Amino acid sequence: ALQRQLEVLSNEMAAWRLQQIGQETELSRQLGAAVLLVLGLMLALGIAAYLSIDRLILRPVARLADDLKAHAGRGESLSQFVPAVRESGGLRDVLVALQEQVKARERELNHLAHHDSLTGLPNRDLFRRRLADSISVAQQHGMPVGVLFIDLDRFKQVNDSYGHMVGDAILIEISRRLRKVFRQEDVVARLGGDEFAILLENLHQREEMTRLAEKALSAIERPYEVAGRKFYSGASMGIAVAPDDGTDPDRLIQLADTAMYAAKQDEGSSYRYVSPELTADAAAKHALENQLREAIARGQLELHFQPVLSTSDGHLHCYESLLRWPHAEQGMLRPASFMNALADAGLCSAISDWALNEIQNRRPDDHAVVSINLSARLLHDEVFARRLFERIDVGRLVPGELIIEITEDTLETDLRAAARVLHELKRRGVQIALDDFGTGQASLSHLRRFPFDYIKIDQSFIAGIGNVRNDEKLIQAIIRLAHALGMRVVAEGVEIAVQRDFLVAEGCDFIQGYLVGKPTASGQSKP
Repeated sequence: ALQRQLEVLSNEMAAWRLQQIGQETELSRQLGAAVLLVLGLMLALGIAAYLSIDRLILRPVARLADDLKAHAGRGESLSQFVPAVRESGGLRDVLVALQEQVKARERELNHLAHHDSLTGLPNRDLFRRRLADSISVAQQHGMPVGVLFIDLDRFKQVNDSYGHMVGDAILIEISRRLRKVFRQEDVVARLGGDEFAILLENLHQREEMTRLAEKALSAIERPYEVAGRKFYSGASMGIAVAPDDGTDPDRLIQLADTAMYAAKQDEGSSYRYVSPELTADAAAKHALENQLREAIARGQLELHFQPVLSTSDGHLHCYESLLRWPHAEQGMLRPASFMNALADAGLCSAISDWALNEIQNRRPDDHAVVSINLSARLLHDEVFARRLFERIDVGRLVPGELIIEITEDTLETDLRAAARVLHELKRRGVQIALDDFGTGQASLSHLRRFPFDYIKIDQSFIAGIGNVRNDEKLIQAIIRLAHALGMRVVAEGVEIAVQRDFLVAEGCDFIQGYLVGKPTASGQSKP
């Protein structure tokens, strides 16, 4: 019985051990599966993380690096290699390289922001900052600071006649010559267009500025050779000195600009220092310009019409439109007293458009022929010319009822550039008159190059009739010359019967002046 109990116990123990082994085996299998599952999940998460980082970070950074490298490679100063992510195996190298590229690009952009792209000279903004710093330092040591403002003479003619490539080549050469003339510590800047400025410091006397100014003008006057052609240019220069003329940088530049314009009116290729007289003139000019702008804004300018009569039968031939400004203090002003201010303010185009509107909408008679004087600037203005052609092409202006007058001074320098516009007007049926003949530098070659319909004899010659024999001879010669060239003649400023009788006897075609009619807003006036 004891033996059987022991066997039963032994069998139960064996069964329990088998059960324990089975449980442990199952637990081990479950643990193994769990471990495999965790490892699989970790691997999947790692792969997903890598793919995400590669797609969202690494590849965009690599593309950014490649793009920045390619963009920077277009500039000479940015030629460093940017390692690709897959080649370097590290993001840090790319980011460091990108940072260097960005810094280099910032330096390049900063240089471009403060220097002229054509000549490499400092631009207006940098020049002004350097001028402000120089004035501040000079005031502490009691030293003068000079500002030289240079504007090239007749440079626009080069661009108009030969193109901007030739003009740019001349500007580059001028900048090179100016850098050679002035000292290393001087600042030579290009302010824009054909305007240059020089900052002079560490000078003791004005004579030093004068010497450098003369050297600069001489350097600019030397001939230029571009594309096998020789070109010549001069310059006008204005000089302002701090603290004598002020210590505000903008004011000094403005004063030097004013002095430059005074030099340009003298004879060209000269210089002028700022003076109290120039300052007073500039103030008066500025006041006149402001008054003119206000008068335009308020619609206070008027267009008057003066009749032009035929000498053969006394009938009306046309009207000349004349700009008038009824000034509150100075009375009725003629264009001669404010035309320069109008041009300097850049308002010639706007005023001429207004005048053409007036001629279009309000003329003395429905089909009267009306003449209008256009300046040389407008004949170079492509936008204005297109508007004028459009007015004619769409019928807002009848070409047979319009005469365009250009003054004789246009022929001195601007006929070549203006000829295209004038020929286009002639082709459309507009008549062209040469105004103020005899007061400028028109030559026979000018008359031959362009077939004017009318020549208008200036009133200064008409005033000599009956008093100045030479004036009478000149009038006779002009009339015969014009008729020989197939042109008709208009005599301006006819005020007395003696003048009219002389002109009729000499065969002058038309007359205008107070004797036959004064300019009025309606055009209807009696002598």
